[in-house]
Amino acid sequence: YERIKDLPGATEAKAKLIDETIRYLDAVSQDSGGDPDFQREMVKAYLKLAEIQGMTNGIGDLGDQNAAFESIRKGLAIQEQLAAADPSNVADQRQLAQLLSNQTIIADLSIADRDKFSVRLFEIYKRLREINPDKEQAESDYARGLWDRAHAVRRNGDTQGAIDRFTEAALIYETLYNKGAGNKRFRRSASLTYKNLGSVYRYSGNGALARECYEKALRYDREIIAETPDSVEARLGISFSHRGLGEALNLLKEFDRAISEFQEAISIQENIIANDPKNAFAADNLRDSYSGIAIAFREKNAFPESEGFFRKALKLDSGRIRAHADTLQRLYNASIRMEFAELLMKRAKGAENSDLQEARSELQTALQIFETSSLEGNLDPAMAGAFERTKELLANIQRS
Repeated sequence: YERIKDLPGATEAKAKLIDETIRYLDAVSQDSGGDPDFQREMVKAYLKLAEIQGMTNGIGDLGDQNAAFESIRKGLAIQEQLAAADPSNVADQRQLAQLLSNQTIIADLSIADRDKFSVRLFEIYKRLREINPDKEQAESDYARGLWDRAHAVRRNGDTQGAIDRFTEAALIYETLYNKGAGNKRFRRSASLTYKNLGSVYRYSGNGALARECYEKALRYDREIIAETPDSVEARLGISFSHRGLGEALNLLKEFDRAISEFQEAISIQENIIANDPKNAFAADNLRDSYSGIAIAFREKNAFPESEGFFRKALKLDSGRIRAHADTLQRLYNASIRMEFAELLMKRAKGAENSDLQEARSELQTALQIFETSSLEGNLDPAMAGAFERTKELLANIQRS
């Protein structure tokens, strides 16, 4: 697995390799006699399988989130027993924290349930900070705990709380990188954290601070890609920075530069998918890059270009690689439909024609997704504005 994990087009091969390993481990598990070392190997194998089945790990996955959840569930059941048997075992507590974190990523939980998981997870990371003799590792784990907690409080509507936690995590990673003999793992973690911080600023409407964060991430990504130009992880990482920067520039109405950034992201992501068609992670992000550049062209009144990219985004989503769309992915789909409808309405100029009819249909579909998510308690605050905008545009059509 380690030899092939970064190879282009290796997503399906990795799944087959790990699936065969799991079958072997399942077959011999009856003979383990409760051996802790064997159980730890089982947990690692389930985790690896989940990463390839449908749990985003920065490289790519097959998009089968149900299967990934089942693998995480199996691994977590074993790890809970190991951690309970010896609460002072740092390695077992760290593995428990990782599995819990992965479960919050892959499970389609309500916002309230995600918050409960993140509270427990953060308590584990805080305790590890105290008992782990490897202080560099302890600080890195604590930063990861801040990272997960930031996501949870943002979903609960606490934007400033998310900003504070992401900022603290970024500073920890940068400190570890700068004083830890240049540990490159911390550089990547700092880049990812600045991307997430940029997203929080972007969702709150602060394009200037969002741009600043994405530019910091991009500086790290350029260093990483210069050292590992063939790494899928590195190429995807820099594409996310370009896309995020494009989205921030859209907010700042710097549309020409935004288009340039989106083009950089699209070029990388299309190439990755061409070589690895089953990479659902890359496909999700390409869809968002298409949508972002479509918005930039729409605001420049370049309607044919905008329509082309919107239709690419929706086509990619309708033929999605993932086995099913989780709540957040459905909300992204609704947001794209809303933005596309705005283009159609802008082009129709209020006249009752095919553009307006298609816009009405897209908005009705988007509204249904938003309303269902709201009723289920899963409406991400980042999508609240798109929800309101959908209702506003639909009302405008009804009045026309």
